Amino acid sequence: MPHDRHHDRAATDTTGGPVRSGGLVTQGLAVGYRTRSPRRGRGAERAVLAGLDLEAWSGELTVLLGPNGAGKSTLMRTLCGLLPPLDGRIRIGGTDLAQASPSSLARQLAVVLTDRVDPGLLSVRELAGLGRHPHTGFTGRLTAVDHATVEWSLRAVGAGHLADRPAAELSDGERQRVLTARALAQEPEFVLLDEPTAFLDVPSRVALTVLLRDLARDRGLTIVVSTHDLELALRVADAV
Repeated sequence: MPHDRHHDRAATDTTGGPVRSGGLVTQGLAVGYRTRSPRRGRGAERAVLAGLDLEAWSGELTVLLGPNGAGKSTLMRTLCGLLPPLDGRIRIGGTDLAQASPSSLARQLAVVLTDRVDPGLLSVRELAGLGRHPHTGFTGRLTAVDHATVEWSLRAVGAGHLADRPAAELSDGERQRVLTARALAQEPEFVLLDEPTAFLDVPSRVALTVLLRDLARDRGLTIVVSTHDLELALRVADAV
């Protein structure tokens, strides 16, 4: 499971080097589930992972590596706020995740999980365009700039030719590309992707991961990807 390769660059740096701020940082994080007993009326905790001190910084692609069933998805859901941590702290951009407002998170953080998305009657372009909603205000209307951002995001993931297709007709691999495009269209500071290459062939896996690494470097994004693919992680990631 993930471990820290950049402890000398943490916000609590004691080596005499520059202290880094921002990024996605956890301290003593435990993730898992709380269950409630109908007899006792009180919850029990089942930790999947515990004692996690993780760091992911802007300009880097950070990979959370582990086999299937190791708790990567639970960790990703906790990092984005869908599950409360059982213990420890999560800081995103220097702010405690528990204190961040939903509107702020919607602009800062984009997430692509493994859950199957039902796109209904949306086209690929419309599905990717949902990533712009944190920026459109109460009208929800996309401007020319919004449309251009959506078109760029689709081209970036190699899905520009799919823009007018019904999203419901996509293969699993195509759908994964479009959901990644939706995350990029959001123009966030932080991007979390849970097994984004799971349904892609080997060349496409490498291409998508290299794209994410380049976006992190070129745009100063903090991108965190979970995967079970050791070779891909070692080949492309800035930190594992």
